[in-house]
Amino acid sequence: MGRGMLATALCALLLAIGYGLGAFAESFSLNQCYALSLRTLAEKADRAAASKSDAAIARFQDLVRSLPLAGPKTNCKRVELAVEIPDALEGPSRN
Repeated sequence: MGRGMLATALCALLLAIGYGLGAFAESFSLNQCYALSLRTLAEKADRAAASKSDAAIARFQDLVRSLPLAGPKTNCKRVELAVEIPDALEGPSRN
């Protein structure tokens, strides 16, 4: 094997490692985003249910229905922002 082939193989290996690390980092970040969003939704669901208020439960249901979900094309940052809507027990947002 010549030096050129060895250099090419080494570059290909380094690119593959870099790509793999980048894909892992992106996947980890995305999973953290979804975990935070789901945790926040679970907390809001618990508070709405504990309130035993039909209005609070209805507001929570509206929040869940309004989430920008698009299957595999879902943008987690948009979901995260939507989940940050004021708590179901606080009533409509104050702008």
